[in-house]
Amino acid sequence: MENMGYGCANSDQAARVEPAAIRLVTTVKERAATTQESPHQIIANVIPQAHADVAAIMPKKDALKKTIRRARRDEEAPALPRNMQELVIPRGFSEIVIDGEVQQFLMYDSENQLMPGRILIFSTRSNLHLLAQSQEWFADGTFSTAPAIFEQLYTLHAIKNSAVVPLVYALLPNKTRATYVTFLQQLKRLQPGLQPTQLMTDFELAAMQAFELEFPGILKTGCFFHLSQSVWRKVQSEGPKARYENDHEFARWIRMIPALAFVPEHNVSDSFTELLETEGFPEEAVPIANYFEDTYIGRRLRRGRQIPLFPTQIWNVYQRTLNDQHRTNNHVEGWHRAFQETCGSQFPNIFRFIECLRKQQGIHNYEIIQSIAGNQGNPRNKKYVAISARIKRIVEDFEDRHLTDYLHGIAYNFEF
Repeated sequence: MENMGYGCANSDQAARVEPAAIRLVTTVKERAATTQESPHQIIANVIPQAHADVAAIMPKKDALKKTIRRARRDEEAPALPRNMQELVIPRGFSEIVIDGEVQQFLMYDSENQLMPGRILIFSTRSNLHLLAQSQEWFADGTFSTAPAIFEQLYTLHAIKNSAVVPLVYALLPNKTRATYVTFLQQLKRLQPGLQPTQLMTDFELAAMQAFELEFPGILKTGCFFHLSQSVWRKVQSEGPKARYENDHEFARWIRMIPALAFVPEHNVSDSFTELLETEGFPEEAVPIANYFEDTYIGRRLRRGRQIPLFPTQIWNVYQRTLNDQHRTNNHVEGWHRAFQETCGSQFPNIFRFIECLRKQQGIHNYEIIQSIAGNQGNPRNKKYVAISARIKRIVEDFEDRHLTDYLHGIAYNFEF
């Protein structure tokens, strides 16, 4: 080791504390080589671990900063790429330390393959094993935490001991069906035996089609939150936004449209017609209803209806409510928000992104171990527990309620 200027009053003290000081300096070098932390952050994270006797003989801050800069030069810290083609991921950024063991974290990189763009898949062997044990998956994509050279961060989650945990993280170059298919094919190669039977996702048609191609027969369910948000966006674009915000009765009529998701699937078409024919249904809400019909129900023909963009079975949550199954991807959305907080900003550079991802994976390893040990996770928000209970009571009472009263009851219990 280079001479860092360790100094002790006597040989006995040196024999006792110098090894600890050397270990801390080694940790400083390792963080310099494998993170994007500033020298100040590295020192602040490592040095407080030192016992007073060790801290007394540690090199000064300026010397530690020189060590950090030298370590980064030795490791040839990568330059930030301007595009996917320039991206080179050093070995240190493709691995993760779990329980003191260095493991592969970058499981797949499409570099040098004949395909447009670049796909990176991050996971761990234990994560993939958990995914193989799970029949119900949750998928979601976001652009705000993806490095600017990628289109989106796409994640897969599954249930472990009643908690929804993230297991696979993919950086994708676009949102085409071909890209989603490649992602899923590589996932199947990494972990043979994947057999999901249910998928909760947003209304990303290309992703849904890819899952159907790679896992034939999988039951796809669209997130109710995303369904209601699509209606809210239409309210904003069609003009009745001001009335919605100032007229509570009108707002309830609008929310009764997506509330049709809680009607038994075989009753949805007739219930939609009955809703529009109900006395008092606002004329200003008709364009919103027309959009919903075109997209989610299908325009009425002489015989039956047209096939909508998203058939009823995808977005209907009547049976899921009775079964106490998830109706939304809000827990997945919550993970994405927490991950953005970890990154500290939108569109982090690729190396900052990987660093944050490894931190999150470390947290989830801990949470999974805690759940296996029988410790309960964070309790659900009491407000949402109460809302879910009210909605379930209403759904259980479907046969005994008039449709308008039923939809009103559901509409009272959610907002856009």
